[in-house]
Amino acid sequence: DAEHGKRRLKPDWSMNLGEQVVDISVASPVGLPSSILVLGERSFFSYSSSGRLLFMLKLDFVPSCFCCYGVVPPSDGDSGGYGRLQYMIASQTKQVLVFKDAQMVWAAQLDHPPAALAVGNFSELSGVIVSLSELGYLNCGYLGTDPTLFSVPITQGREVDPEELNKEMKELYKIIKMAEKDNPLAGHYEECLKMTTEVVSVPRVVELEEEQEESGREDGGERERESEIRKCVEIKLTLESERGATLKDIRVDLNPSPPLTTHPSHIHYHEIGSIAPPPPEVVTVVCSPVFLPVNRELVISATYTNSKGVNRAVQHVVSLPLSLYCQPCPPSKVAEYKLTVDTNQPPVNLSDLFPELVSQDEGGGDASQKAMGFGLLAGPEVTIVAAKSTERYRLQSDSFPALALLLDGLVLHLEEHFKKKMIPFEAKFSGSLPLNEYFEIIDKHYGIRVNMEQCKELLKRHSTQFIAVQKRLLSRFKDKTPVGLSHFDTLLDGTYMQLMVLADKKDSLDLELMDLGNQLACTTQIVTSLLRLRVQMSVEEYAILKGTLSTHVENDSEQGWEEQTDNSIIHLLKTVLSKNSKDLNAPPRPMELPANCQKLKRHVALLCDRIYKGGSLITSSDKQSPLSVPTSSQPQQQKQQPPSSSEASASSYRSPSHEATQSLTKSTRSPRHQPEGVKEVLPSLPIQRPIPRKDVPFLPTLHEDSQVDS
Repeated sequence: DAEHGKRRLKPDWSMNLGEQVVDISVASPVGLPSSILVLGERSFFSYSSSGRLLFMLKLDFVPSCFCCYGVVPPSDGDSGGYGRLQYMIASQTKQVLVFKDAQMVWAAQLDHPPAALAVGNFSELSGVIVSLSELGYLNCGYLGTDPTLFSVPITQGREVDPEELNKEMKELYKIIKMAEKDNPLAGHYEECLKMTTEVVSVPRVVELEEEQEESGREDGGERERESEIRKCVEIKLTLESERGATLKDIRVDLNPSPPLTTHPSHIHYHEIGSIAPPPPEVVTVVCSPVFLPVNRELVISATYTNSKGVNRAVQHVVSLPLSLYCQPCPPSKVAEYKLTVDTNQPPVNLSDLFPELVSQDEGGGDASQKAMGFGLLAGPEVTIVAAKSTERYRLQSDSFPALALLLDGLVLHLEEHFKKKMIPFEAKFSGSLPLNEYFEIIDKHYGIRVNMEQCKELLKRHSTQFIAVQKRLLSRFKDKTPVGLSHFDTLLDGTYMQLMVLADKKDSLDLELMDLGNQLACTTQIVTSLLRLRVQMSVEEYAILKGTLSTHVENDSEQGWEEQTDNSIIHLLKTVLSKNSKDLNAPPRPMELPANCQKLKRHVALLCDRIYKGGSLITSSDKQSPLSVPTSSQPQQQKQQPPSSSEASASSYRSPSHEATQSLTKSTRSPRHQPEGVKEVLPSLPIQRPIPRKDVPFLPTLHEDSQVDS
């Protein structure tokens, strides 16, 4: 009625929780006092019916709901008369945590974050946890086991013995290896993508279309117009799923190295395996005369998702025909650079080794043909001469990097030739490594990199000056009181001309850096191939050597080839090729542009010297553990040793064998000089000062924070 409507409800007691309330419930056990349970955003409270706080629990998760399913009667020692509450709190991370008063006794994971919890009894099954999510998912779970409240005991600290730890790691590594080796099911059911390739056409001379020329390298446009000889070959690529598994989202990327280009460059399939395999894809590989070829490999990589939703990757390497990179030419008798390869079998007719490059006009079918010429599309010519009385082959050319492709090609064709005849074959190199030519290319490449950094710094400085002058001119034009320009327009024109000169210089340096990077890659390939033939490396050792002296020269990254190679060589010298265990304690060098290349050249020579003396690049399990521990924590001290031939002078390095013949000769060899190109690559360009007009006196360089008097 009206009298009751005017009355205000007054609470018996109130409590400020300091946070929002998520859920509230009342526990009223039979024969025991009632308790008010409140679930907040960060805490859980238990109050008596009179407002007295029984206990509070701080939560380290975001709660969603809770349920009180029982109260344990108090024991005789309890003076309060309140029993021990048993309740569950659900979190937004799909967890249910079981508590007894303020102590957590159990935790379980759900499929969905619950919005409501309850405990029910179904026929003979009691204590079923029922949860309902916001999306309507109803879940019934049963814990079924008693929790074991095991706490990890606190271990006493003890000193670690590096020798015992290293020994234990060796034993564990052996056990893991044996388990992987003896397991017949390891990798048996792995679903993988199988790639097969086949060369379906003979390399032929083609003319590229305009759109294909535009998609090629823009920086090599001038060189492509000079020589219009381009060759292409077609490869049939087939993909299939092993054991009929369903593979999804397959992306195939073709990664050609210069001077190769592929059309198309990538292929995409939505699914393979559930239906008939896709038809073979024909890929056209084009070789242009832009750069010298390093090797004949085309790397094809594919990524896919298997039926379990796991991402996988597979890689396939295609060996392209040699006739794609070169064409027959008359052999030359005189050359500047020469390499000699020794074998254990009589010389073979070169027309039998390279039948696809035999020139019909020169009578290539002659059985006594002992010399062949190979003209690379990039321009240089290489001649291979087979000895008449000895078991040797000589490669000669006026371009040293051009020998890389034919050196590997000759050894590979000889191995295939004698393998067909079931005759054991072995190729050797008994001369000294061409480190002088190698170091000369390294110096040139390093000099261009240094001048490139200088050019970038000048561009940054002059662009800052150009912006500052623009701001000053803009403020002068906006000024209501007309004042003179104080030759700011002249300074702006001069700075602009400097920026144009610097931009053109940077473009030319980019082209030179790419050319020298290609020559460095080819020369590195020659050195690694000769070192492999010299010491008869295994496949595993040669792979490690190729990873250390990499033929992949990146010109756009911040970490250049010199610092990457130097750190890789230092790692080998301090691990598998180390003479002292204290070398393991030395910290790695920073990956930044070095001050010079002297240390790199010394390390390269030292690496070759230790490999010559029998050093192995593979670590045996008895020699060193894969996770080795230093045996001493004292600072590293180098012993005083007499300088060897490699450490005394990297530029005059020669093989330690006294019977080795000089197989690399040069008609006119000038004495070695240190790289002075660092200061000579950027000559006295008109870029250090603005170019003034004839009728205006020269003004000093203006910085943004400088003061100019009007």
